[in-house]
Amino acid sequence: MKIQNIQETIQLIDEAIAWSEEKNVRTFPKEVFKAYRRKFAKINEVAPENKAKSASKAVARDVVSQLSVFDIVLSLIDAYYDGISIKDTAISYATINQRLPEILPQVKKSKVVQNYITEDDIIELGEYLQTVIGVKAANCYQSDFCKILAPAIAYVPATAWSSVLSFLWNDNANVTKVFESLLERCGLLEQKADGPMTTDAELKQMQDELNLILQVYKSPKSKEYIQKVVSDIQALLDRDIENNQELFGKIQDCLMIKSDAVRKIMYQAYEEQAEMPSDVLTARIVDYWIQYINNHVKELNTMLPHAEEVVYALLTIFQNSTTEQTLVEGVTQYQESYGISASEYAVADYMTFELNRFVTTYGRTTMDYDVLQDVQALAEKCKLKIADVSPLAINSKPQRQDAKQALEVLEKSAEIEQADMVTIMNMSLWDSFPKWINFITIGLLAIANK
Repeated sequence: MKIQNIQETIQLIDEAIAWSEEKNVRTFPKEVFKAYRRKFAKINEVAPENKAKSASKAVARDVVSQLSVFDIVLSLIDAYYDGISIKDTAISYATINQRLPEILPQVKKSKVVQNYITEDDIIELGEYLQTVIGVKAANCYQSDFCKILAPAIAYVPATAWSSVLSFLWNDNANVTKVFESLLERCGLLEQKADGPMTTDAELKQMQDELNLILQVYKSPKSKEYIQKVVSDIQALLDRDIENNQELFGKIQDCLMIKSDAVRKIMYQAYEEQAEMPSDVLTARIVDYWIQYINNHVKELNTMLPHAEEVVYALLTIFQNSTTEQTLVEGVTQYQESYGISASEYAVADYMTFELNRFVTTYGRTTMDYDVLQDVQALAEKCKLKIADVSPLAINSKPQRQDAKQALEVLEKSAEIEQADMVTIMNMSLWDSFPKWINFITIGLLAIANK
């Protein structure tokens, strides 16, 4: 990739961030764009304009030499959990807790030997696994990995890093080999013979992803485009739900935050300001939730077409709803009833529950009625069916399923290895599936109506 293209991409990122700030697009994934900007900037630093014709292999070697160890580890984590197909068995958290204390005495020196990767870096890696990678890395962040390694890492020489950091990728030998190769290119290990290495494909993929996100946020949506997105999502789920009944649950799990992360945000907030106002605290947690959902687009893409559009649709509904104000009122009530310090966990659990409920179908009930009316009109133009959006329909309680019928369906589904579509559609949880499609359709129409 030419350096000119890299510089153009950096400019594109800067313009996109500036646009989101000027237009006050709170849901725009700025942190994702900033992370890409850091990567491109590092490449640009070591490959100035007058070296634009350098061979990609030489440029790649210079680029790697400028990356921090933290950047390298983070990139390998991303590649391991999201970018490549891995069938490793996860190392249990109990095994990590046992093996890491056994390894450290063998590699740890009596004095500080390096500052390339720090105690804070290890803690941040653990937070990244929990908040961005999620349940796939639960074995690691639920273990004592960070607690054990963080205070010791400064005493561990580079030659032993792979033996302690490889727990982050379940001791996968190929990933460890790449890690050691990158350390060699950084000059931190004894240099071995050069191997083939290019950055063109990675950079091109990064550019494509950035352009796709920008297209989602900035391009006007025609009725034909909305029809295609809704049709593709409906078709995929209709096709796969019979053979992969857990798919719908996985999609929703991917969008749901964990209360532990929210509790940590609250703890940090109260450390900064003991009497932090409810609206400020709520905004901080909502901002984390927005970033969390944006960070999971890549994972969602493995299960659902047009994942960027789906996330944008959810966040557009949120912006056109009363949800945040309702959350502020709820937090205020908890704090007034129990006191700020005593209500910390209760507030975190309340916020987690409400935000997770929002991404199922509940968010539709919080939308402004005028917006819903406009959405209804656009749906008719696009020839898309959406459920009745009148206040009466939105606030109606779900119809109860006959207990005998529900038990018969469950009994039937238990008798066969693979539930047929008729059986699945008779189960009470099936009702959530078309409602969610309807929910996303409303969000897509709201985007087009902006």
